[in-house]
Amino acid sequence: MNQIDLCLEHETAVIDQPADLVKIYTSGSFLDEHEVSMKSRVAITETFADRDRIVIESSPDFVNREKLRTFTEVGLATDVAIRVETATDRIRHDCINEYFDFTDSQDACAEVCHANDMTPSDVGVGVRGCLLLKPPFLTESEAVDDMVESVRQCANINGCHTVSMNSADVQRYTVVNTLFSEGGLPTTVAMVCQ
Repeated sequence: MNQIDLCLEHETAVIDQPADLVKIYTSGSFLDEHEVSMKSRVAITETFADRDRIVIESSPDFVNREKLRTFTEVGLATDVAIRVETATDRIRHDCINEYFDFTDSQDACAEVCHANDMTPSDVGVGVRGCLLLKPPFLTESEAVDDMVESVRQCANINGCHTVSMNSADVQRYTVVNTLFSEGGLPTTVAMVCQ
């Protein structure tokens, strides 16, 4: 909550009125109890209950209607930015080293649709599918083909109204950092990562 308070102080200092849209990206899963406790999640939700909409980030396996009810019960329209990464399970497992499958993202979207069945129509929950542009070990043409197909697959998921394409970035203690440091990334990817 200290971080939220600092953000609110900054918001007050920079703009005349509170922002209608709040985005909370944790580089993880806002709905994971080990990252953000239920108590903190409720406090954050109550803090922003007067806003029009909130966007939170989560892996698909933490999305369920009970957790989403935290937002809708206070009348806060919500988007869940689900880390899909790619529609291709082989790329997700072998290149990105993620543990979930594309069907898990579809299941998470189904949970969102179920949550919407239990909320007033003006307080809905939506899904933003988050895709990773140019994961390591793919050529540029493979990455483009995978992105196009992944966008198509996300568009076919009921409840997924937006797709965001996020370029790979270099973060410490990752395979991408090792590849970047040792010159193992193609030049175009290294430039995007910088």
